[in-house]
Amino acid sequence: MALDIGKSFKFPFADPNWVSKILIGTVLSWIPIVNFFSFGNAYRVFKKVLNKGEPALLEWDDWGGFFMDGLKVFVIYLIYMIVPIIIMFAAQGLIASAMYKIAMGGSGGAGMVIGWLIYIIGIILGICLGIIMPMAVAYFAKNNEDFGAVFRFKEIIADVFKVFGDYILVIVIAIGVSIAFAVTFMIIIGFVLVPISIFYLMVVFASLYGQAFAPAFDGATAPPAKKA
Repeated sequence: MALDIGKSFKFPFADPNWVSKILIGTVLSWIPIVNFFSFGNAYRVFKKVLNKGEPALLEWDDWGGFFMDGLKVFVIYLIYMIVPIIIMFAAQGLIASAMYKIAMGGSGGAGMVIGWLIYIIGIILGICLGIIMPMAVAYFAKNNEDFGAVFRFKEIIADVFKVFGDYILVIVIAIGVSIAFAVTFMIIIGFVLVPISIFYLMVVFASLYGQAFAPAFDGATAPPAKKA
């Protein structure tokens, strides 16, 4: 299936109530814990497109369901990121200890080197797991939202390579958009444009990832998302 990039960027504006829907999602997205509502909403867009449905903004009419779906996505993030986070925190401890020894006139050079090496390992591991994590969310969606599915690393990695071209394209688009918004933020309009665009970008990339991953699950069907 060819990736329809234009559709993903344009579909939110097809909804006659797109301003209010995106504004609600944006406000929620900036508040810790409360942003689980917007995560859950975007997750359902992702699941709908993953199931080869048409992307559409959802009505804000299932607050409990959106929150729980967002919490589930956050838990998957923690499952994948907890080890790299622990490694990097441990490395920072070693680096701080080595710096203290050096400041006190002791020998902390070896500890500093080891600390930085461990920190770099944590970053590399975090990047690798971050790359496959969206596919893990797809596995979660396609397997009746069973958390056990996110640990099927061999199958998840195999399916990443099955749709590797579109997967990398979505990542490149995400990086490009991030750079564009970072540059935009440096000018006056960016102070307005960037903050109000966060939920819009969530649903755009939910649609893009859903499109990219759908061919990997031909023959399988995700539990249906809520109707718009």
